[in-house]
Amino acid sequence: MDPSLVFQIATYVLTASGSLLAAGWFSAIWIGRLRDDIKETINIKVEKLEDNILRKLEYHERHDDERFSQLQNDLWNIRVNYATLQNQFQKKKE
Repeated sequence: MDPSLVFQIATYVLTASGSLLAAGWFSAIWIGRLRDDIKETINIKVEKLEDNILRKLEYHERHDDERFSQLQNDLWNIRVNYATLQNQFQKKKE
């Protein structure tokens, strides 16, 4: 076999291998950056979602507190009215 042919084949093989390695390396870097961008986007969306959920929970909790307070006042009024009626009923009996 001719030494220049061997050298030429070796050059092609090394060039192809180097090109494949470089393409793989650049692809790995590109995919890594893409993954980081996607991860950052997901984290931002999750934070926004978390803030939205917490805001809605606080809103409903505040309104629930108001409703329970009103319910407690209504129960107190019912007790007062019942006591008044019971007192009037006892006065009529006597």
